[in-house]
Amino acid sequence: MNAVNEQPWMDVAQPAGQRAALLLAEMTLEEKVDLMTGDLLEGVEGFSAAGIDRLGIPPLRMADAGSGMRRPAGYSATTAMPAPIALAATWQPELGAPYGRVVADECYLLRHNVLLGPNADLARVPWAGRIGESVGEDTFLAAEMSKQVPAAVQRPGVMVTYKHPLLYNQESNRGSGQNSIADERTIREVYAPPFDAVIRAGAVSLMSSFNKINGEFACESDFLQNKLLRDAFGFAGFIMSDYFANHAMVPGNGLDMELPGLPLQPTFYAEHLVWAVRTGSISEAVVNRACTRILWAMFTTGLFDTPLPETDQPIPYAEHAAVARAVEEAAITLLKNDGATLPLSTERVRSIAVIGADTDRPARLGGSSFVTIPSDLVGILRGISERVAGDVEVRTAPGTDRIVLGDGVFLGAQPISSSLQSVPGDPDVPGVRAEFFGSFDLTGDPIEVRIDPDMTFNNFAPSSFHDAIRSEPPRFMRSLRATTVLTAPGTGAYTFTLAGWGSAQLWVDGVEVARLDAPHVSGVSTSDQLVWDAGSTHELRLEFRATGARDGRQPGSVQLGWTYPEGAYSPAIVHAAQVAAGADAAVVFVRTLESENEDSGTLSLPRDQDALVAAVAAANPHTIVVLGTGAPVLTPWADRVPAILHAYFGGQEQGHAIASVLFGEVNPSGKLPYTMAQSEQQYARIGIQNPVRTEWSKDVHYVEGLHLGYRGFDRHELVPQYPFGHGLSYTRFAFDGIVVTPEHSNGFEPIRVAFQLANVGETAGAEVAQAYLEVPDGHGEPVRKLVAFRKVFLQPGETTEVELVIDPFDVTYPLARWDNGAHLWRTIGGVYTVRVGSSSRDLPLSATFEIHPIPEPTTEVGGTAYAYVAQEAVPAPAAM
Repeated sequence: MNAVNEQPWMDVAQPAGQRAALLLAEMTLEEKVDLMTGDLLEGVEGFSAAGIDRLGIPPLRMADAGSGMRRPAGYSATTAMPAPIALAATWQPELGAPYGRVVADECYLLRHNVLLGPNADLARVPWAGRIGESVGEDTFLAAEMSKQVPAAVQRPGVMVTYKHPLLYNQESNRGSGQNSIADERTIREVYAPPFDAVIRAGAVSLMSSFNKINGEFACESDFLQNKLLRDAFGFAGFIMSDYFANHAMVPGNGLDMELPGLPLQPTFYAEHLVWAVRTGSISEAVVNRACTRILWAMFTTGLFDTPLPETDQPIPYAEHAAVARAVEEAAITLLKNDGATLPLSTERVRSIAVIGADTDRPARLGGSSFVTIPSDLVGILRGISERVAGDVEVRTAPGTDRIVLGDGVFLGAQPISSSLQSVPGDPDVPGVRAEFFGSFDLTGDPIEVRIDPDMTFNNFAPSSFHDAIRSEPPRFMRSLRATTVLTAPGTGAYTFTLAGWGSAQLWVDGVEVARLDAPHVSGVSTSDQLVWDAGSTHELRLEFRATGARDGRQPGSVQLGWTYPEGAYSPAIVHAAQVAAGADAAVVFVRTLESENEDSGTLSLPRDQDALVAAVAAANPHTIVVLGTGAPVLTPWADRVPAILHAYFGGQEQGHAIASVLFGEVNPSGKLPYTMAQSEQQYARIGIQNPVRTEWSKDVHYVEGLHLGYRGFDRHELVPQYPFGHGLSYTRFAFDGIVVTPEHSNGFEPIRVAFQLANVGETAGAEVAQAYLEVPDGHGEPVRKLVAFRKVFLQPGETTEVELVIDPFDVTYPLARWDNGAHLWRTIGGVYTVRVGSSSRDLPLSATFEIHPIPEPTTEVGGTAYAYVAQEAVPAPAAM
């Protein structure tokens, strides 16, 4: 045993708080501040904190972890799990445990001990780039789906870091002063409960968000970090900053660790914090408190006692892939199934057309949740082909260009299909000729010349943040010229849009038709209509100049889009429809590629995928659409196809899972974790704005308050395309006989809701029984809110009694409201209605119960008595 191992803080019999205190007493000020300041370590992408060998403090080797563990390119592969939004769609909280164990085990075996993720933010804005990382729009669902993860991840030697308290619900302006403005009641009743849940479940590390909260940066917020997370929720661990999210040296407000640290960025901690303590402007007690929290978290999760392996260890990839597949199979949501189109049968279907530009790869997130090196990638084409091998003929066609990072983020119209464009002087080569310059005015020799599919140039992310199907523009590009020859697909009117940020001009046949001047925020310029004959050819030239930085996106981005006559399909779409026409069934796989730092400009599918679905559906009445998106998208073709599956971002086994559902080996049981609207205008009715359209303003007003998602649709009596909680099955279920006990309560005891659930179909399957509560009028509460759910598996003809429990003291406090003035919970007295069913809009059972608040202490509000409800305490260790 070496000298360090003999030190008293290495005694595993001592409580974590005592071990932290013993070790802190031996640390110099410089060592303490080093512990609070990030460093760069080999093989770690910017997030890390070096260890202190003298005292046996291990390094914190951190890895991003949204849908699996992300590693730098060139290192060992990891399992690409379904995205958190898919986990949420399972409505099975118990799946969080095997999901978390897979990621944690790979983290440890590949020599990391801190997972930066998952994410407990809510899906507020449907255009937001990180909805795929969230666990839905409902605070209760998010809390329940997050509870199993901390204990599963925090196996000995691994720590979980939950992101991102608080009100971080969109990407626009995230790095340039985004200011989330919400009242205290909205925070406590809607956005804070999932973080309360993961703290109660044992999370010991949190990552504070980029944005401001009511005018104060989250990393500097005493309200958030001390009063809410620590005092109210009892958080005993440490809080780190997100990447470049700290803006000041105020550790007393609760930020314990600044990342990423030197040498990547100038830091507010490091030597500056040492100097501040030496000169007395900051007390060393503040530093001691922060270090104690960090050390306590490290001792609690076994980082001192479970050393990382010296080399990467073997990963049980097959075992982990099986978990990924099981989660995706449980997540896939059957949105529509007219005429029992699904499941397919190899006895009835002898040929199948698999259509889509990305059928060879699963739909996956971009950004920090992107698994750079997956152990495998099973797209829908491979999944179906392997399932029907030898029995069914499989045909395929892309129909559109591949979906790449940046598609859908621009405000303008869709880009032009490469099948309609050819390189000038070479009509047999599809696409455009692009020249990139290091100068701002297209002078000098190009730094790169290449052929691209179209005129979409997005400078946000390196290829390590997404599937590198298309190269991003050169890093030091400051201007560009793109030229192409366009063939009109039909006779009629055409318009062009320039969209992006920067300065751009478009010439058609030598005449300037559009000019964009948007130096810092997104803009759009639209041409006049041009009337062309089918088959006519036209020369297009785009020139772009970067004119200013925009929220970390350097040096600018631009897209040429267009609108064209209805039914004037590209050759690629025409070919896809022809391939589909001769098949017994057609499956169209459509997707998005969403990412952090990029909100979407539209909820429509990118790259004419809507037109592709319409064309294939017209050619083949047996068309099934499979959605591979993280966020809700519009489905304008929904009434033209008989069946729709939502597969979300399903991880590396997505293709196998989809095939299992399509052919009935798995009966779908997923439920929507968010509302899918009929139009973008429905969100405007609620008060939710497209952040790309409003990014000129840094202030984000949460005007909808408590009425997020389906609650807003209910409040404004809007009919969604598909409601929150919706999901069909290959069998049928019936609800009956609801009983609620007790019928009268003081609000401090559980409310039990019992009913019968029967499988009245001919196939074994699962239904998610959902309970929604309608609170007495007069308190600004939602029309109804989710308060309990359970997924129940039943054989054909089987009936079971289900009991759902409404816990008054769960993190959402369903029988109380937050009093902004008094800063406490108050029980709401009166008659409640509980409704039970299969979605937020399909609730056949209802019953009532009444709450009579205890008489003391009380206050009068509108003539009604309300009792104080004590916040459930989560005790911190004595050493804290």
